[in-house]
Amino acid sequence: MLLETTFYTLGIITMGLLLVVLLAIIALIFRVKSSIDSFRAGFAGKVVTVLKERNMEVASALGLTFAHFFMDRMKESLGNKRKKKNA
Repeated sequence: MLLETTFYTLGIITMGLLLVVLLAIIALIFRVKSSIDSFRAGFAGKVVTVLKERNMEVASALGLTFAHFFMDRMKESLGNKRKKKNA
């Protein structure tokens, strides 16, 4: 009877430990999910706050970016016309 008792005792201990580990993993998943959700909600608020506080800086940065993009497009367009004209 000693062998059967040892086997079942080890089985119960193993099953209990695996159950605890499984519950810990599930708790960790829910904690990470709630952290991600709170970050998403807070991030949008932070972006709006920064835009309200520094709207002139943001507008100038966006304007410069658009102007740089537009000038690059114009250079490409003029470069293609010159190549066609010379060919």
